[in-house]
Amino acid sequence: MLKFKKLNYITVPRKENDIPEGMWIKCDACGEMLYKEDVIHNHLVCYKCGKYFRLYTKRRLHLVADKHTFEPWDEGLEGKDPLQYPGYPEKIAALKERLKIDEAVTTGRCKIHGEDTVIAICDSRFLMGSMG
Repeated sequence: MLKFKKLNYITVPRKENDIPEGMWIKCDACGEMLYKEDVIHNHLVCYKCGKYFRLYTKRRLHLVADKHTFEPWDEGLEGKDPLQYPGYPEKIAALKERLKIDEAVTTGRCKIHGEDTVIAICDSRFLMGSMG
């Protein structure tokens, strides 16, 4: 019969910034810290609890459309503000700059597995999917 002797471990104090930036993400559902590359290889699903992570426009296109086949439609359209919300034009300008998309919905043509397809992708980060 084998008996294992307990080893004495020495803990080394670590600083929070010792962990490289962007390598780990936290699951909102189960709270686990997940290795980002493993989540990406698992199609952006938490491998601990099964929660789906949000897919944004560029990531969705990358996953769905054949490489280099997406042709966007309606780029550069300017929405109106008929209800004249205070600060709305500034919010729209800031979102366009930060997200690098013009609207909540991106439309265009692409190929999926070699088949011609029309695609529309809604990105909730753009005012939770509101359209102008």
